[in-house]
Amino acid sequence: MAEQAADPLGTALAERGLLIEDLSPEAFGVLRRYAGQLAADGILADPWDLLAPAVVRATPEEVRRLAAAFPGPPLEFPCEPDPALPSPSGDVLAPLLAGYARWARQWLGEGPAYGLMRDGGLLADAFTAACPGTVGRRLWLSRRLCLVAALASPDDREGLVNLLVRARGHPPRLAEVSAELGVAEEGPPAGLDPEALLASADLPAVLDWLAAGRRRTGVAARIGAVRQGILRHLRAAGALDGPMLSLLDVGYAATVQTALARLLAAEGIGIPLRGAYLATTPGAVWAHRASGSARGFLVDFGAPVGFAAKVLRCREVIEALLAPGDGPLVGHGPDGEPLTASPVLPADQRAAVADVQRAALAAVAALPPGMEPSAGAARALVRRLLTAPTADEAARIGGWLYDDPATIGPPRRLAEIVSRHADLAALRDAPRDLVLWPAAAALMLRSRRI
Repeated sequence: MAEQAADPLGTALAERGLLIEDLSPEAFGVLRRYAGQLAADGILADPWDLLAPAVVRATPEEVRRLAAAFPGPPLEFPCEPDPALPSPSGDVLAPLLAGYARWARQWLGEGPAYGLMRDGGLLADAFTAACPGTVGRRLWLSRRLCLVAALASPDDREGLVNLLVRARGHPPRLAEVSAELGVAEEGPPAGLDPEALLASADLPAVLDWLAAGRRRTGVAARIGAVRQGILRHLRAAGALDGPMLSLLDVGYAATVQTALARLLAAEGIGIPLRGAYLATTPGAVWAHRASGSARGFLVDFGAPVGFAAKVLRCREVIEALLAPGDGPLVGHGPDGEPLTASPVLPADQRAAVADVQRAALAAVAALPPGMEPSAGAARALVRRLLTAPTADEAARIGGWLYDDPATIGPPRRLAEIVSRHADLAALRDAPRDLVLWPAAAALMLRSRRI
C-alpha cells in the first residue's frame, strides 16, 4: 500500500509526461492542496498560476482544462501504520549524508555547490567526500538577513510579513523588530509595549509605523546595508562567477533561496539558483518557480506525507546533528567576511557533535560508489531515530541544546519537557511547545533522567 493517496490529476499528468522530472503524483497532490488553500485564503488568484509551468509543463489554461476532468486530492491522506523499523545498531548520520550527497550531485550536475551555513556546512563536506572531483563550499547566509535584503522598500508589506511572521515559528518582540530593521532608537508605536511579542492584530500598525517618518529612512538604510554585505560575501566566495548557483541545506520552504533570488534580481544579477535540500515543504514551490529549481531528498514538496509529518515534527534532532556550533550570523564585514555572535551551544556539546560529524564524514568517504542508501532507505533510518531511538541515543543526543530563536524562542534541550504535568501517555502526540523530541523524552522520563 502507498503511504498516501495519489492525486488522480497528478497521475494523469505523469502519464502524459507533464510533471517536472522526478516529481511524484503524490508530491503533486500535496502541492495542489497547498496552492488551493492559498487561493481560498485570497493569497493567489488561481492555484494554477503557481503550479504551471513551475511544476507542470503546461500553461495554467491547459492544466485548468485537464483538471476539470479529475477530482481534487482527498482532504486527508490516509497513512498506513509505520513499517517495520530498521535495526537501531546502525549509524544514521553517515548513510543519510552519503545518500543525500550522491543524490544532490546527480540533481545539481557539474560545478561547485555551496552549503548554507550554519547547518549546510556539513552537507557541503559530505558532497565533497562522497563525490570525488566535486567541490562543496560554504556560504554564510541566514534566513533573517536574506529576508531583510530582499525587501524592495520600507513599503514592501508582503516582504515584511514574510520576515516578521511567515518565516518564524515563534513571534518576535517589538524591540527585536526595531533592531532587526535598523530603528532601535525609535520608540514603539503608540500603545504597544516594546517587550511584548508581536501580535497579529498589531501587525498593520507596526507596518505603518515602520514606513513612516524617520523610521522609513532607517529601514531603507538597513535594507541597503544588509544587501550590500551579502553581495560582498557572495562575490568573495566566487558564488556569482558561474552560470548557476547551487545551494545545499536542510531546506523546508527554501526561504533563503527565494529571498536570494529576489535580492539578485533587484540588483540586476540574472544568475539562476538551484537548491538540493534534505527536505522541502510545499512552500518550496515558490523558490522553484522564482529561481530555477528546488527539490528535497527525504521529503519532496511535502511528500511522502506520513514521513514528512514525522521529520518536520522533530526536525531539530536532524539539525542538531548537522550544527557546527558557531554563533549566529549577524552580518558581513567590509571584505564580505561573515560576522558571527558568540556560540550559544556549550563547548562540550560542540566537541561531541564534531566527533560524530568527523566519524560520519570518514564513513561517507570510504563508501564505494553505488553503495549509498536510496531515499527510501534513508527515510527508514531517520524515522527510526526520531520515533524509536535507543536509550543510548536518547541519553547522548537528547540532552543537546537546540538554538533557533525564530523557531522555538530561547534555547532548549531536545528531550526537555517544558511542563511539570507531562506524562508518558501524553508525550507521543505532544505539541512542539511541550517537547521537541517526544520519543527520547519518553525514554529519559522512564529512566528518571529528566
